[in-house]
Amino acid sequence: MSGFFSRKFVKLQVANGKIPDKVTKVFRRKVIAYVMISCGEVNSKGEMEVEMTYEGDKYLVSYMLENARELMESKL
Repeated sequence: MSGFFSRKFVKLQVANGKIPDKVTKVFRRKVIAYVMISCGEVNSKGEMEVEMTYEGDKYLVSYMLENARELMESKL
């Protein structure tokens, strides 16, 4: 799917330093890092707005994203 849409990253932010309770409740265990990626609809130019919020050690977050990418590619 890479290259199918042009990507327009409009927001990248680090959360406020605390893992939200709702994240911990979803996973039912202590969470030391998380990544949330969301996107809007594709516009007429083929662009979509993508937002990513994360919390935790930046190297751990990078490791999580890399492994998620590999998993997704293996499923395509």
